[in-house]
Amino acid sequence: MAKHKDMMQVQYFCLLLVLLFVSACGKELETASSTRKDFPPDAQKLKPATCKFWEQSDAIDIRCYTFHSKANFRLPVVVFSKTGFSAKHLLMRIPGGPGNGLQTSQEQLQALMHLYEESDLNADVLIFNPRGVPGTAPQWQCPAYEAASLQLMSQNLNYEQETKLASKVLNNCLLEFDLWLKEALGNKAGVSVFRAAAQAKDVTGILSELVYEQKHLWGISYGTRIALEAASLSKADSELDIASLILDSVYPFHAGRQSEWAALQEKLFSIHASRYASYSHQNPREFRQLWNKVLSKIRALSDKNHQTLLLSVDNWHAGLGAVNTAVTAENKYRLYMNEHRMQALLSFVNYDENLLTDFYAGLEEFSQTSAQQGFPGALKHVAEVFVNGSYDPAFSSMVFFASECNDNQRESNEVWHRASSLYPQWQDYLSVNARYDVCKLPPFNSALAGIDEKYNDSLATLMLAGEWDHVTPASWAETLAEDLALGESRPMLITVPKSGHSLIGNGSCQFELLTAWITEGPSNNLISYCEP
Repeated sequence: MAKHKDMMQVQYFCLLLVLLFVSACGKELETASSTRKDFPPDAQKLKPATCKFWEQSDAIDIRCYTFHSKANFRLPVVVFSKTGFSAKHLLMRIPGGPGNGLQTSQEQLQALMHLYEESDLNADVLIFNPRGVPGTAPQWQCPAYEAASLQLMSQNLNYEQETKLASKVLNNCLLEFDLWLKEALGNKAGVSVFRAAAQAKDVTGILSELVYEQKHLWGISYGTRIALEAASLSKADSELDIASLILDSVYPFHAGRQSEWAALQEKLFSIHASRYASYSHQNPREFRQLWNKVLSKIRALSDKNHQTLLLSVDNWHAGLGAVNTAVTAENKYRLYMNEHRMQALLSFVNYDENLLTDFYAGLEEFSQTSAQQGFPGALKHVAEVFVNGSYDPAFSSMVFFASECNDNQRESNEVWHRASSLYPQWQDYLSVNARYDVCKLPPFNSALAGIDEKYNDSLATLMLAGEWDHVTPASWAETLAEDLALGESRPMLITVPKSGHSLIGNGSCQFELLTAWITEGPSNNLISYCEP
């Protein structure tokens, strides 16, 4: 799975902190002149909406809409413009995840608006909130899953014990989710409405009602898969006017399966070896030795159920009034930091280099001190960020699993055995993942083959990959570039040294890269916007 395959029982996802849960949109709007003229008003799927912001800019006009999808979801849509909506180009941002919501919250839109205002980008920019996630109506949550996860997280359980207990709750939640989609929303497809191809129809549906000379899709992480699906759909509809794709941290159709988890873990260790060498000025091999020493100490303490490993960290979401009361009810989260949770922490910190100094310093301190001296404060800080990111109320775990299980091909026992033989050090983890694979549930039986669409190899395509990205590794982008090069797409791949996931989002590539791509197309000049 693209985002975090480390732990199925707790959501370890990219942190996108949204601390207030107020829907967005700006001033009172007239009927948008950019709506397609050949649709009578009562047949429009993209309807004007009222929007409000804390802060507005004289340089930017804002329009808001609600998109009514065929799957009976109502998606908020916001468009920024510097040209009074006379721009020739539209740039549509497709967020990562799957499951990340509140894309059109006030906080998120304010941040994007400031970024847009300070850039030289003159294309209009469209932001939308995907189907089924917080901020889109309707949405469905399973508090029992989050409550069980919180309880299990506080206990000293090994990986199999935790996964076994959590999978029972998760399975029930997904079965209820499937039933709700069929009965309450009238979607006979149930959880299949979260296939990438189905979600891509929201993208093409929105685009079909907006008139621009050229439209560009900017996908981020899982959003790159949606962009690729939308591009595939556009081959049958020339009126969509999709001119190009910008794929940041590429998630191709046939990548991200569970059996790849061990290979990605090994890549993660090689990345940390390089990063730790830069931090400590030691040989890269020193990181593995440090890590093994820390894990050995963790095992010894957890075998005795030592309370040094039981952490109490602040709950940033407490009292914020989110629907999921299991996440927001208490002021503190309790986390027992045993071996597999440390492994998840190792993955999490690779997203945010600001955490690495504390992480490495904490590992060194923990390896050198006694249990009586307590858990290092630096590591506890990292754990606090990790737990709060894992339980971000902006995220829908149900949409995450529904999307991933529908997209990724079911794997045979032979595939799992092959992965175990290639990576015997991860055999126990792989065995547990295979035994408690939530994607084996009946609602996902129709997804046995995975994604069967073909790429649209006729569009200009820019791909960005980070050398230090273990979630959507550069090798995935390289393979896709080779596939697209067989057609007419003129793919351009920029691999940024010493950079991680989401290149524009983490600052490894400048926002102005989007302008250069839209105005110039493929050019060696683009590389200058992505200097590490």
